[in-house]
Amino acid sequence: MPAQRTAPRFGCGLIPAMRAPKPSRRPTRLGSVAIMALAAFTVGCSSSGHSTTTTVQPDIKSLSDLRVTRKEIAAAGRNSPSAALLTWWRAMQTGHVRLAREAYAKPVNTAGVPNEVKRLDYFLIRSRPDIRKVETKDGTARLTTLVNAARFSTSNPSDVLVVLQTPTTFRLDREAGKWRLADDDYLEQLFRAEISPTK
Repeated sequence: MPAQRTAPRFGCGLIPAMRAPKPSRRPTRLGSVAIMALAAFTVGCSSSGHSTTTTVQPDIKSLSDLRVTRKEIAAAGRNSPSAALLTWWRAMQTGHVRLAREAYAKPVNTAGVPNEVKRLDYFLIRSRPDIRKVETKDGTARLTTLVNAARFSTSNPSDVLVVLQTPTTFRLDREAGKWRLADDDYLEQLFRAEISPTK
């Protein structure tokens, strides 16, 4: 009989505790990568200046509120940077790895994306970006977002226990008439933290 998949144990009451990521050899934009969230998950939600729990929570009442829908993607505007980001997130939430890889610009090495999505699926389906600002210039787009993540009660799926909001910036490049992710920093740094059970 196959083993049943269970949720990982949590640090900070939300996401599995994570070891600090190894330094990247390429420069990273500290405001745009998941390292801030990793630090918050490790040391505690309320102790980070970047990731915080809030009493004024987003309108999240169930897991479905965190799912990116086709309707939302269409509302973001055809071939817009926002639509591109939401399409990528939806592909990861639904396990469509091929579509997730197609969301990146050609220079980006996406060989690690399948394993990253598989390893991080528990977090990805319980989180989504709230796009606050879009700036475009010379074929590059900068999307300022709040990544909202939530933990729900195991006994009552409609009971939201905690919401964590992480300011995160994504950069996209215009390529062949479409907006595509300019790097894999977000998933890579989450993955490199090597999610492990809370001790």
